[in-house]
Amino acid sequence: MTVPPSTSFLIAQQELDDARKDPLLKSVIISDLEKETLVFTAKMQTPIDDQVYLMDFKLDNYKEWPPLIEFIEPDTGVRGTQYAYPQGKEDGFFHGKPCICNPCSRKAFKDYGDLHKEWDINKWQQMQEVNSLTDLKSILKAIHGRIINPKYYQGRMGTK
Repeated sequence: MTVPPSTSFLIAQQELDDARKDPLLKSVIISDLEKETLVFTAKMQTPIDDQVYLMDFKLDNYKEWPPLIEFIEPDTGVRGTQYAYPQGKEDGFFHGKPCICNPCSRKAFKDYGDLHKEWDINKWQQMQEVNSLTDLKSILKAIHGRIINPKYYQGRMGTK
């Protein structure tokens, strides 16, 4: 099923409004959602080593498909490098490949990042691995919560 862009926009706009009101995300800078491209950016900083993480979320066909989340090097604008991503530990959300390894990120599916060939993108919200990360506020909180917590965060994934 294809979701009309106007529907994706309305759903995402409401979810972003909810995210902006969440006290746990008060330090996250969330841009406006572009109506034509269905893209917004989020910028967050970890207090552990003061690294800044910038990412964009492409929301075409949202919520039939999860967001296409890509991290961007904040100083160069280069997209999708290991340096752009945080390195995680404990739960595999961030690991050695530059993506979020969870059904909440389109890049984890076979047609986008070639990680999980067994996952069905059309059933992303029902997958056990998604762990209730089925809206933008929850996804942003999961990312932010990992980069501010030394239990999960190990600095940048790669070097320049």
